[in-house]
Amino acid sequence: MKKLALCIGINDFPGTGNDLAGCVNDAQDWENVLVKRGFDVKVLTDKQATRSSILQIMTELLTITDKGDSIIITNSTHGTQIPDNNGDEADGFDEAICVISDDQSKIDLITDDELWKLFKLKKPGVQLVWIADSCHSGTVTRAVGEVYSGKRRFLPLWTLIKYLINNPVSGKREASFEGEEWPCLLLAGCQDNEYCYDDYFETRPNGAFTKTAIEALSKLPMQTTYSDWFRAIKRVLPSTRHPQTPNIIGSYLNAQILS
Repeated sequence: MKKLALCIGINDFPGTGNDLAGCVNDAQDWENVLVKRGFDVKVLTDKQATRSSILQIMTELLTITDKGDSIIITNSTHGTQIPDNNGDEADGFDEAICVISDDQSKIDLITDDELWKLFKLKKPGVQLVWIADSCHSGTVTRAVGEVYSGKRRFLPLWTLIKYLINNPVSGKREASFEGEEWPCLLLAGCQDNEYCYDDYFETRPNGAFTKTAIEALSKLPMQTTYSDWFRAIKRVLPSTRHPQTPNIIGSYLNAQILS
C-alpha cells in the first residue's frame, strides 16, 4: 500500500506586498506529522512551489496510486477569488490558490476548476484528502482595523486585478463539474466567504487552522475518524482572535485519519 503526500507552503509572494510568515512552517509541520504516520512526503515551499511543479507532482501522485493507496495534499498559501466565467458558482466567483509562476518571478493561480478536473484522475479505491489552509478554501476543490496580530491569507480581488494588469496568470476555468461525485475529502480552514489567519503562536508563526488541526490530532487516538478530528478542531475554531469556521466535505468522513 502506497502512502504519498505533497505539502505546499508559500510565504513569499513576489510583487504583491502581501507576504506571509507561517505557511512554510505549516508545510514542514505537516511533513513531520505525515512522515510519522508512514507517508512518503514531498515538500514544495516558496519559489519551489511553482504552478507547473505543483500540478506535475499532483498528477504523478494520482497516476501512480491504485486501490488501497492514500494521498494527502496540504496547502498553505494565499487564497483568492476571481470572477466566474462559466456560470458554475452561485456567488459568481471561482476560488483559487496563489502559487509561484514557472519563471519564479511573480505569482500565478491554480483555480478550483483545475483542481477538480485534476482530482478526477484519481483511480477507484484511492483515498485522496486535501487539507487547505488558505482564504476562501471552503470548497476550493470544487467539492459540491485588525483585532489580531496576524494576517489574513487572502489576496484581495482589487489587489489581484491591479497586479494582473501587468502580470497575466495561467489559472484556467474548466467546464462545470457540479453534480458529479466528489473525488476527495476536503478539510478546509474556513468557509468560501471567510478568511484563514496567519498568526504567531508564542514566537513561531503558523496558520491558525494548521496549528489547531495538528494539536487536536496529537490528542486523539490513532483509530480516530476524520469526523472525530473535525469535531476536535471545531472546539477551538472559530475563536474571537481567529474568526474562521473550518469545513469538511466529501468522502471518507468515517474513515481512519491519515491512514
